[in-house]
Amino acid sequence: MSARIFGHPPMVHESGSSVNVVFQNGEKMVSLAVDDSCGRMSTLNRGSIECHRQKKGDEEIDVVTAEVFGAGSESNLIPNTLENFNRAMAWLNRIEYGLAAQATSSFRCSER
Repeated sequence: MSARIFGHPPMVHESGSSVNVVFQNGEKMVSLAVDDSCGRMSTLNRGSIECHRQKKGDEEIDVVTAEVFGAGSESNLIPNTLENFNRAMAWLNRIEYGLAAQATSSFRCSER
């Protein structure tokens, strides 16, 4: 699969708007969600970043934000700063070989 960018349809509510854009490279995905803080902002300025992994042929998507931002980040929102976005995109574009790939692989030992 080649790298791609896709977005979900914008959600417009009485209390505000939000949009989600996903950057995908193979099984890795970086999700960027932004909203207008329930209509309190004039632009979609509040947001968060999440990292995902989807095994080939599997519909299930695993949240792997902790692989990129460290332990404990899986339960916290990662702010949509440029520094955080660049870090997530570096992970998305990194090619993993050998032991490093095995350490970060989403495949379980029984599947190898």
